[in-house]
Amino acid sequence: MFGPGSLQQSMRQLDKAETEEAFESAVCGLRSYLKSIEAEPECLMEIERRAYYLSNDFSEKDTKEKIEEAKKRIQNYIHQMMIDTGENKQLISILENFYLFIEGLIEREPHKRAGVQKEQLETLRIKNEYNDRESVEF
Repeated sequence: MFGPGSLQQSMRQLDKAETEEAFESAVCGLRSYLKSIEAEPECLMEIERRAYYLSNDFSEKDTKEKIEEAKKRIQNYIHQMMIDTGENKQLISILENFYLFIEGLIEREPHKRAGVQKEQLETLRIKNEYNDRESVEF
């Protein structure tokens, strides 16, 4: 078993685990790391749930396959957890609604006290970084 280091170290250890003992040790290390960064209890429970597998006393091959499936479930969860951080959700929300901003910017008259005048908006150009000839004019 190893102590909390980094998420990458924990995931590498998990990926290398070939035996039941190595897998249990890797999951324990991942759990220790998540506790050290004060992960939510739901996260720890989900790791435990995804790490569960049934050992087959009669087939080592079947047990290894089940361990591999459990590893993939944990890796998918960690990957999804990294993507779903609050900052990413906020950025995705902004990008998904960017067209509404552009539409409002183009179609609506600026307020009389706005910092941007209609003449300034008419000169606004968005250039394509791959080809300077193509640009969008408003």
